[in-house]
Amino acid sequence: MAVYNATGPQHWYLRWGAFLFIGAVGAGGFAYYWLVQRKRTGVLAGHAAAEPPPAPDT
Repeated sequence: MAVYNATGPQHWYLRWGAFLFIGAVGAGGFAYYWLVQRKRTGVLAGHAAAEPPPAPDT
């Protein structure tokens, strides 16, 4: 029980480690998107919808 102190008071990293990990992964993912992937979004030319033919004049 010396390694994992299950009977309080727990160390701060045992109490808040999960929240810190989720926050760090979320912040890292947001930073990656904001700095790298944001400029790469869009529709590939092969996946773009074809332009409809012009409407006939009546």
